[in-house]
Amino acid sequence: MKDFPVSSVIELISNTIGVHIRSIDYEPLEHKILTRVKALGFASIAAYYQLLVSHANDPCQPEWCELVNSLTITESHFFRDQGQFLLLREQILPEIIRRKMNAPGSDRLTLRLWSAGCSTGEEAHSLAILLTELIPDSCQWNISILGTDINQTALQRARQGIYSNWSFRSVPVELKQRYFQAHRHEWKIAAPIQAMVKFKPKNLVYDEYFHTDSDIHNFDLILCRNVFIYFNPEAIDRVIKKFYSALIPGGYLLTGHAELQGQNLQQFEILSFPESVIYQRRQYFQPVESCSNQSNRLEKPFLKIPVVPSFDPAICLSAFSSVPLPQKPAVLTALVEKQPGVEDELAEIRQLLKQKAYLAAIEQARAVISSTPKNALAYYLIAQAYANLGDYTQAVFYSEQSIQIDISTANPYYLMAQIAEEQGEVDRAKALLKKVIYLMPTSAYAYAELGFLYYQEGSLERARRNWQSALSFLQNLNVNEPIYEGLIVSELQARLTKYLSLQEQKS
Repeated sequence: MKDFPVSSVIELISNTIGVHIRSIDYEPLEHKILTRVKALGFASIAAYYQLLVSHANDPCQPEWCELVNSLTITESHFFRDQGQFLLLREQILPEIIRRKMNAPGSDRLTLRLWSAGCSTGEEAHSLAILLTELIPDSCQWNISILGTDINQTALQRARQGIYSNWSFRSVPVELKQRYFQAHRHEWKIAAPIQAMVKFKPKNLVYDEYFHTDSDIHNFDLILCRNVFIYFNPEAIDRVIKKFYSALIPGGYLLTGHAELQGQNLQQFEILSFPESVIYQRRQYFQPVESCSNQSNRLEKPFLKIPVVPSFDPAICLSAFSSVPLPQKPAVLTALVEKQPGVEDELAEIRQLLKQKAYLAAIEQARAVISSTPKNALAYYLIAQAYANLGDYTQAVFYSEQSIQIDISTANPYYLMAQIAEEQGEVDRAKALLKKVIYLMPTSAYAYAELGFLYYQEGSLERARRNWQSALSFLQNLNVNEPIYEGLIVSELQARLTKYLSLQEQKS
């Protein structure tokens, strides 16, 4: 069976799917390939290679489905990354709606949205719910939402529209009851919402999908989140160019946080918000020195549209809870000083995390631990890498290891608080944030986050006190000082002031 190198099969898989296969993944994938060769009864690896080559453009071919299912993660839930959905709800979608209402001809009252890498469909259905909430007369619009994924098993579940309680961990009960019906021990999406979304298989890297004779063109908005973390740089560049062609001039692309760092994005305007960065297709692409232009920052509100009370952004879409998770330089610096001789290695690990090279960061951090076993920061950086990979069990384990070594650091507690909030464990998240505040009594961000958790459960007075505490600590800081990834002091002050004002209006 060694007549043909397994590395050639792995290279074919990487080039076809676009997945960046690291050295740490090589051995298990090689084992997977050899297992499949035996299971299919092939006499050689070369025969298996020819099977894959002959069906490389067919995402429905069973063997490619088998490989894709083993290489992709289908973890998702409704309104995942509440900050980005807040941005969509308050800024981006209202601007698109206003533009469409003023458009002449066939473009009027037509919306086209694409969830690329839709997994089991929660994101695409979340968009349908959001548009239903934003547009009271949505039945008069021509709304098309497309969900695509390379994983056929995930798409089958998306088409069924049946979800367990785990998919609703960021959804208020009222919203769940409004748009879903009980189905045995699970929940089925309401028929009008399900009718707004179509699902189909699509290989983002291999397929051509922006021709006008297909239905994958002229999109107002493309969401492709937590997908590029698996792609190599060449594949990312290829997909970005296709997305550009699939968007209308002025259309938007929203990706996961920092997923496009280091990519050439001159064909897009880069718009920065506290909740996220979003990319807007230029009317005409001309290379420029810089795509970032703060003068193009969107102002809100764009359009006064009636909002259903249960969709209050202060209740169900906190702008302060999303992964990837932040590093707090003051705490990290203190940890480094306690570990002389490894500063360069730790700095390199942090750089790997910024580049989303999470497996490489884990491998290098473990090497540091082997030489300095009591290195709390190395354990924390491993936890951070696992959190960004979605492996929360390992993230919590390594956070706790970091705390055992240095009980004075707040970073692991904050990391575990964000994980707990992501998993819907609100009481645990609150307890962990209180530990952060105990260790960092002037942590404005922890007070702000704790306030939102209290607001979500209806404890308005506690929410108000925490937000006021956060504002009092922010007054002592420089207004341009970064407080969180993409968020500065003045922006957090403005947001907290806004929510305090909203609360006063309701009381």
